[in-house]
Amino acid sequence: MLEATPYQEAPDPPLTPDLRQQCDRELHVLTAEGQWLRGGRACLFLGIQIGAPTWLMRFLGHPPFVWGVEWAYRLVAGNRIAFSRLLFPGPE
Repeated sequence: MLEATPYQEAPDPPLTPDLRQQCDRELHVLTAEGQWLRGGRACLFLGIQIGAPTWLMRFLGHPPFVWGVEWAYRLVAGNRIAFSRLLFPGPE
């Protein structure tokens, strides 16, 4: 089961002040097994959860491919506004 919770509403614990600050900068996922995933690895995990091909997500989770996933995550996250305007242009 997947449950989305804004980090601003997540309880302490599992969040700590340091982890809460990290959540402000990148996506974090707490798995059912208690493992924290963040950034590109969190996106790969969520991809599996929502139905992306498991073999592909797992393949991309291994070096050197995961390094590219992490790089792409940082690129998009650091330029959210530009990517949003490019992908979802509003009326002119």
